[in-house]
Amino acid sequence: MNASARKEKDKLGSLEILPTEVLLVIFKYCTLRALGNVCQTCKRLNGVVSDFIWYEKSRKALVTNQISADIQARSSHILSATNKCRIACNWIRCRYKEKIYYPFKTKHLPWLVLERDLLWLSRGKCIQAFRRKRSGLVHVPCISLMGHSDDVCRFVSAGGLIVSGGRDGSVCGWSSNSGQLQFCQRHSHRGDVVAVDMFGNIVVSGSHDKTVKLWRVSEQGLIMLKLNIDVGDRIWAVSVQPQGNICCVGSAGYWQVPPLHVFDMERGCKVMELEHNPQPGAGILDIKWESPHEFLSGGYDASLRIYDVRTGCKVLMWEDPYDSIIYSIASDNLYTMMCGMGVNGRIHLWDKRHRMDTGKFYMSAQNSSPVYGVAFDPCQLFAVLDQSLHVLDFTVFKDTPGSRCCPWSSGWVPQ
Repeated sequence: MNASARKEKDKLGSLEILPTEVLLVIFKYCTLRALGNVCQTCKRLNGVVSDFIWYEKSRKALVTNQISADIQARSSHILSATNKCRIACNWIRCRYKEKIYYPFKTKHLPWLVLERDLLWLSRGKCIQAFRRKRSGLVHVPCISLMGHSDDVCRFVSAGGLIVSGGRDGSVCGWSSNSGQLQFCQRHSHRGDVVAVDMFGNIVVSGSHDKTVKLWRVSEQGLIMLKLNIDVGDRIWAVSVQPQGNICCVGSAGYWQVPPLHVFDMERGCKVMELEHNPQPGAGILDIKWESPHEFLSGGYDASLRIYDVRTGCKVLMWEDPYDSIIYSIASDNLYTMMCGMGVNGRIHLWDKRHRMDTGKFYMSAQNSSPVYGVAFDPCQLFAVLDQSLHVLDFTVFKDTPGSRCCPWSSGWVPQ
């Protein structure tokens, strides 16, 4: 048999000549390590695996799937299917590079909001915006917002505005593009305004004076609406439904008042109360809507819960193994949930598809500060402590599929 005949015979037994549909069926029975080796054989097989196999697996990946519009809005760029799987394994295996930015001289109760190009950070009376880059953040702020006479407690970014509540009892708003002050409602509450949220031109504020108020943003400034609700307990968190119809309020959990309340924003009445028999002091510190009907809540009882407002019942619950307070919550509105915990600068990673915890990240701080604010995109995790901001980069290990150090060569695959 001559060389050309031998070459033709070898080609007949090659995967390369099979139709794409047949290859997809075969590849479904292969391990991830085998698929990585297949990618390195020829361009066609590499294209089939990358375009079809990795695409399907990337849609089930934790943190990096980029399916929801919320995670896409704060992602610096869209990842390829292969990179989504690779970086997801870095999250699972806690493989990252940490940087510490802007160490504070004094201790604060800061907050942060992540956007595609900017990171908004509050420290004391000031809110600053820092531009994002692939390796982290620019050290010099590009926008500084001033208007409060005391510390900023909480702020949100929505509709081209930055709206904040402060310990001076005021609610302020600035243009997120120019940084110009749009309104400043002094003495809006008789206590600290520790919670704010916004939908359209409606601002919701909650205070330690036990009241929740609704405001309308107009050209004249902030106009108070007739809705003024006395919850009967100190307010810690407010969050408006994505459609803007109802508002969920978290309180301190004392005086025999349930810590979770749901209000109709149009009628101004209470729809329901959740957690009718909580432990005293099991207050809610943060609330995050996952869909028009479900939201996450966490606080002093060291448990992360999902509630459904259609039934008024708890759907799922995850308990912190160290019984620590949950200060802040972030999610991708799909599989991923992260909680900033109350001690040791710890962030807990949860997967909605599993009851056990998925991972833990400890900030390299010199004290046991809580994580007051947490935010993430598929590549980076941002956490703010009482004296520093920490950025964890999960894109630093650039392994290739099939290599010995490849994160998914062990057979891990998103479930």
